[in-house]
Amino acid sequence: RAVYECVEQAVGIFPELQEPNAYLIGFMNSVLEFSTSVDASIGGFLEWWADEQHKRSIHATPNPHAVQIMTIHKSKGLEFPIVILPFADWAMGPHRRDILWVRTEEQPYQDFPFLPVNPSSKLEESYFQQTYQEELLASQLDNLNLLYVAQTRAQYRLYLLSKLPSKTIREFRNEKPLLNLSDLIFQSLSKMEDLA
Repeated sequence: RAVYECVEQAVGIFPELQEPNAYLIGFMNSVLEFSTSVDASIGGFLEWWADEQHKRSIHATPNPHAVQIMTIHKSKGLEFPIVILPFADWAMGPHRRDILWVRTEEQPYQDFPFLPVNPSSKLEESYFQQTYQEELLASQLDNLNLLYVAQTRAQYRLYLLSKLPSKTIREFRNEKPLLNLSDLIFQSLSKMEDLA
């Protein structure tokens, strides 16, 4: 307890630290945790803190009125009164940084069991057209599932924030490949406009 009391007295010297402070409370909880250890001396604390300080984090108390920031994956199974989905313009197809492992019996590649290629529309004109189309379809399905999860978390309101597309709504009516989520959103809006 001596270490905790010393820190408590030190904190009392600084008027700025008298206001509620999550970092100070977290630190004081760490000091209290340490003070129950075998070597509860100030020197022991300083050694312990040198090792522990980077492993510690502050745990926020769940407040129903607080803004919570999380990934779409983490939000699965949860529900919120209002959901804001920023950057709703991610690519619908595979990312160019990805590697697609393909196989073919065509010359001159038949001796290789698998070849690494970057997924791009150039594969549409190659031996790997079918594999690319399968990967494109699987990627689009994954992204639609992700969008579904994001859109079904809201109880009352959902805000999708996206860039405006480079095309007008009329140009989307006959567009076949959807390159990104904002294209999908605006194409859907154009079809709703047709139905109205």
